[in-house]
Amino acid sequence: MMRRVPAQAPAHQQRPAPALPSSSGGGRSRAVRVALAFLVVGSCSIIYYRANYGRTLAASLEAAPPEPREPPCRAPPPERAAVNPRVGIVVLADTASEVRYVQTQRYSQKSLDNKRAYAAHHGYELIVHEPAATLPAPWSKVDALLLHLRRFDWLLYLDGDALVANPSICLESFLDDAYDVVMAEDWGGYNTGAFFVRNSSFSHELLRAMAAAATGKLDLARREPWYAKTLPFEFEQRALHYLTDTASWRKWAARSPTKVPRVSADAAARTRSHIKVVPQCALNAYLVRPRLASGPSAKVAARAAYQPGDFVVHLAGHKGENKGALLDYALKHLAHAPPQGAPKCGVT
Repeated sequence: MMRRVPAQAPAHQQRPAPALPSSSGGGRSRAVRVALAFLVVGSCSIIYYRANYGRTLAASLEAAPPEPREPPCRAPPPERAAVNPRVGIVVLADTASEVRYVQTQRYSQKSLDNKRAYAAHHGYELIVHEPAATLPAPWSKVDALLLHLRRFDWLLYLDGDALVANPSICLESFLDDAYDVVMAEDWGGYNTGAFFVRNSSFSHELLRAMAAAATGKLDLARREPWYAKTLPFEFEQRALHYLTDTASWRKWAARSPTKVPRVSADAAARTRSHIKVVPQCALNAYLVRPRLASGPSAKVAARAAYQPGDFVVHLAGHKGENKGALLDYALKHLAHAPPQGAPKCGVT
């Protein structure tokens, strides 16, 4: 009996050799490590920049100051000019109600001197109001306006970090008796760092409504941690955006309709109709470099950034050491007192 011998498979069908361990796992591991390194370096760079950009911006502005705006930025002519108005300026005594405002307090006397020189030269009364201790200091601008407005036809409120940069501009050039409030808008809407209020029944009604919104059922003065923030803006500016139901307010309300209060469309429209909006560079220019943007946002950014010849330079949005560095720069280079013998425009 013959024994059967298994046939060998053809050469091209030989069993493959065992696979060697792949190096792709090690490659992926290296890629992850590189990505994490970039992430750490990038995060540290962002943190460092945010903590120190004020010095960098101040140095760049000092090395390459912006050119004067051509044509100069001014408020549009009034629809109904005020006749021999009594005009005053209101500021808050800077008591640094919160740690983040300590830098402003360091420069508060120089900021006050800037406003005092302007007011004295033109014959405007300057009122320095002591903030109440019950709420964060910015809410006290509403109290100050309510307290002093009846003695004037118009009052200008200026924040502590808003400086007079062009003292030749008269407050009367902003006044329009066809309206009750004159202010500027930035990319977020109304900004209350520099604005005018007329002595009228509507103005008193608006200011009382803003004050009432701080506490009680609305509690717009409440502070929220950044990770649980439901309301836009802060302080009395939040109250104004609520009462006027601005685009920014509506955007937040769309995200959290049960947490963001709304006024009726008719009430908001009525309030907005009493507010005259002037170009930001005319009244409330910001100390920023023009943003790199195109289209409509480029125009907004260009109108927001301070240029020589603008009336007020406002350090809105800057905090801590960054604000300190920029205040130091602005007080040295931008906050100008009226030159001796310059024309006077205030009504005494």
